[in-house]
Amino acid sequence: MYTRKRWFMLLFAVLLTPVLLGGCKAGGQTESGAGKKEKEESGFQKSYVPSEFVQADVESDTLQWFCSAYAIYTEYNRKDLGMIGGTSPENEEMHEFAIKNALDSGWGIQSHRSAVKTINKLLSGGHRKKYRELIADMKKEGLLGMSEEKMETAVYDTRDDNDEAWECIGAYHAYHEFGENGIDGWDYCRALQVLGDCYQADYISLEECLDESLIVAKKLQSTFANWEDICRSYLYGYYFWKHSEVDTEWRWEIYEQLNAMPDGPYTVPYDTKLEENWKGVKSVASGEKEGQKTEDGEESSSEDAGVFQPKKDQKGRYILTSPDKEKEVAVEMPDDYECNTEWSDEDTLVFDYKTEGNRKGISYESLSFYVAKSKDISEEDESFASLLKDDEKNWKKDSLYKKVNYMDTKKIKMGDYTVKYCCIGGLTNDEEESCDKQWHAWFRTSDGYTVSCLALEASYGMKDREVSKKKILDIMSRIYEK
Repeated sequence: MYTRKRWFMLLFAVLLTPVLLGGCKAGGQTESGAGKKEKEESGFQKSYVPSEFVQADVESDTLQWFCSAYAIYTEYNRKDLGMIGGTSPENEEMHEFAIKNALDSGWGIQSHRSAVKTINKLLSGGHRKKYRELIADMKKEGLLGMSEEKMETAVYDTRDDNDEAWECIGAYHAYHEFGENGIDGWDYCRALQVLGDCYQADYISLEECLDESLIVAKKLQSTFANWEDICRSYLYGYYFWKHSEVDTEWRWEIYEQLNAMPDGPYTVPYDTKLEENWKGVKSVASGEKEGQKTEDGEESSSEDAGVFQPKKDQKGRYILTSPDKEKEVAVEMPDDYECNTEWSDEDTLVFDYKTEGNRKGISYESLSFYVAKSKDISEEDESFASLLKDDEKNWKKDSLYKKVNYMDTKKIKMGDYTVKYCCIGGLTNDEEESCDKQWHAWFRTSDGYTVSCLALEASYGMKDREVSKKKILDIMSRIYEK
């Protein structure tokens, strides 16, 4: 209770100034517009169309405005401020694998199609929908008219679940500052961040990213009065979702550090005229990133956009290529797996298990293979494990599971290689007690590359929530260096 009160006191301390009391565009809005459709005309293409420019070709304060909107996320993840997706050109290869895994595990994004679907869903509802529904309920209960102390007492007396109580407390404070738009900053800043990440993961082109970002950024700019208001709304939303006082306070401290930087993200004028000044820009250098997708054929202009034709060697094994084009490995999968050409590309191979009439107990399984130049080994190991740790927290909050286990990183010898792996598993809260499992395994080659596999599995009638050494060896031994 102390930490939460401390964080809310930090947020509300500046409200004592008359400027902010009268300057918030969102605070005076009523719920009359809450139910209206918020999605404007989409900037997405129906299929992938390569851009003719890269970020360096566009001299634009508008792009810097986009980046500033999700600077807290960028700084928290120790990425590059002022760059779309938080990644500068020299760090693209290092971050690409982590970005793809984060998009997959956190958002279910693995292709152009799933990126468009997920972003549209976020923009059309997001957590704003749940927030507004909760605000409506709290109004009926008279909670929003109470003092903070009486509201908290009433909430804890009437809610059996602490998570629900925390959501009510977060919603109470967000509403009293920004009204119905209390956590709009959370959803819209996340949308800009996901758009940037999808560009860096090569799921959407830079032009698509910027076109859609412009729509979102204009919505943010018209809803809030200044950068601080956006960040406060963003953090209210984070608390509403995460239910963590400590994590929220940590991000507020990041905001204060960024705000104090002489040339930091919030020195970009908030009232910058947001315009699409990237239209018509062309660059010979753009082919290095954008042209690759046309060459690879990941996304064509036909109705079959997203279909990729994998290469095979003379033995019929699938060829996986590193982003720097310097390393190839072969993946040999048994007949009961098939390559998912919609989600695969040259440097990521995805295989789905054929469940019909095959292995007992497995209702779904997907394996994603990736190879890239190794960077800092300890940091890379920590990054792989942290992806699953974040998922573990989300699974534990999900009412779908009654038990969730996390298995920390283990090692196993496989010939000349040392394979490392970690796993989370969740036992569902239903009569069948089915089990969802996610594991990550990787090893390093003698020439300095990391080969990894991320697996998603759903089974029924099985209570073992940890992946076995036998399974790890069976899958990873099917990878061959070329």
